[in-house]
Amino acid sequence: GLGLAISEALVQLMQGKIWVTSKEGQGSNFNFTFFAPAAAEIIVNIPVYPEQLIGSQDMSHLNVLLVEDHHINRMLLVNMLRKLGVEPDIAVDGVEALQQVEKNTYDLILMDIQMPNMDGVTATHKIRSNPYFHQPHIVALTANAFSEDRERCYLAGMDDFVSKPVSLNRLLDALLQAPAAVNGSQSVSCSQQ
Repeated sequence: GLGLAISEALVQLMQGKIWVTSKEGQGSNFNFTFFAPAAAEIIVNIPVYPEQLIGSQDMSHLNVLLVEDHHINRMLLVNMLRKLGVEPDIAVDGVEALQQVEKNTYDLILMDIQMPNMDGVTATHKIRSNPYFHQPHIVALTANAFSEDRERCYLAGMDDFVSKPVSLNRLLDALLQAPAAVNGSQSVSCSQQ
């Protein structure tokens, strides 16, 4: 009703068009196009590590827990961590993460935010509020990169925030931010972007 009329007016203001295709018993698809200027380049202050440095980094001294519910994301992150010498423990949700933290001491946890059973923000809050747990460096992994998402993660007690899809360069940077990485790794030089 009214929402479609408003959407049509907005799309027309942006020199676009909106249309619907519908099949009885199957539903409707609403489509639109519009013209928009190209977004300005966003410059993020993340170190850029040379390819040879990434390949030479051995972070095997880090005890890492990867908490990720999506099988393909988990597989990709494990492969990237292995390139850096890390063989992570795995948890598929916040409940498993808490069980792992009860049994093991981790230097760093890579924590997905949106998971079934218990999300990453809740799991982080439970880790931070338990005085009997070793307090690891916790890095949020999420496709939601809005400032309110970051704020929510930091308020829960997370130390860093990595947007998906994760690059090997950004993953290395997250690992190097963990206090245990500084204590056990060689010095790293990089250029700022």
